[in-house]
Amino acid sequence: FRASAVDLFRYSAVHRLAHRVHYDRRYATEVEGYPDLLVHGPLVATHLAALAWDCGADRAPRPLAYEIRARAPLYVDTDAELRAGAVED
Repeated sequence: FRASAVDLFRYSAVHRLAHRVHYDRRYATEVEGYPDLLVHGPLVATHLAALAWDCGADRAPRPLAYEIRARAPLYVDTDAELRAGAVED
């Protein structure tokens, strides 16, 4: 998974997310002190949910719920490995 600046801007617009650290590079770096634009946690969660759904495509049941935990920031144009797997109830 690799989010571009365009992906972040569009996600912000569609979901009405106004925090500038996701689409205004100058603000993110000069005001907030981040090295670059931050990727939205919900954008990563959306991709993880899609991955989990796709992993269950050939067997039932597909996921009904999922849980994620943000452990570190993810920045624009940075590769991230997404993993999904089944767990016992």
